Amino acid sequence: ISDHLRKSLQIIYEQCPIPECGKKLEVSLSNYPQYPLASSFLIPPASEAFAVESLWGSYIVFSHFSLKDIKWLISALLLEKKLVFISKNSTLLSATMSVLITLIKPFLYTYPIIFSIPEVLLGLCDAPGAGLMGISQGEDYFWNQDMLNLYPSCVFIFLDSLKVYALEETKVNKMPVFSDFDVRLKTAYHEINNSTEEMKKYMTLEKIMKMKMREDDLPERNFRNEISDSKKYFRSQVIFMLIRITWTEKIISLIENELRQKNKNYDKISKELVGQYFYGANKDFLKDFVKTQILSYFFQIHSSKPSERICDK
Repeated sequence: ISDHLRKSLQIIYEQCPIPECGKKLEVSLSNYPQYPLASSFLIPPASEAFAVESLWGSYIVFSHFSLKDIKWLISALLLEKKLVFISKNSTLLSATMSVLITLIKPFLYTYPIIFSIPEVLLGLCDAPGAGLMGISQGEDYFWNQDMLNLYPSCVFIFLDSLKVYALEETKVNKMPVFSDFDVRLKTAYHEINNSTEEMKKYMTLEKIMKMKMREDDLPERNFRNEISDSKKYFRSQVIFMLIRITWTEKIISLIENELRQKNKNYDKISKELVGQYFYGANKDFLKDFVKTQILSYFFQIHSSKPSERICDK
């Protein structure tokens, strides 16, 4: 088998140019009947490939969680809560953590990320500061180890049963949630599953930005096992893009407008001052968000190029 694979890969290497973003890569072994293969792959533009590292598990996450759950998890991550995910399903565990880290782009998570903590290193849950950690165990293990009392600064999220446990000192029960997502996200989350061809209409940021969708008061649904993997994949890309648009319209544009009006550079910004100008449904969330290390690092990255639009990064 390895010999056949080596020959096939060598043929592809010889006949295919170096792949480029935004173009189609065509692979054909029709001249070699003993190695039948013919396919083409559309490589997305670089500006739309921001979720490429997490697309493998995105449909798992978006099918497992309701839209309300997604909003809560994103908010907890951006407000730098110490999140510990617990699940016997290692695929769901790693997919959830990978997708969440990608969803907050262009913001970068600046704290430790451990996808599966071994038992001998559970003490890391008591480390100072925020963090994103996973434990490949069931709920019984959590209670037997008395983890809730041993690690009072952690917010424990049970992926299998969709439960959250945390002590009062985490203040997670009073945590403001980034809830004012674009209407298109809610519509896409529920209605984008009609057909693969229908979903292809929304596969570029430019088209999504120009789309107008009506808002329906639809009940939360769980799409598990209802649609094919290919449709879930397309749906996942649309959701990723819509969340990115939300960050641009609801957070970054507000910051840029404030800086433009005050004629300030990113390196001289007063986050507290900017926080006073936030408005709308996300006001409470944004007032807390401007105090985070995630936003400080975001400014630090772009402080040397104040003339560029930071949402394009």
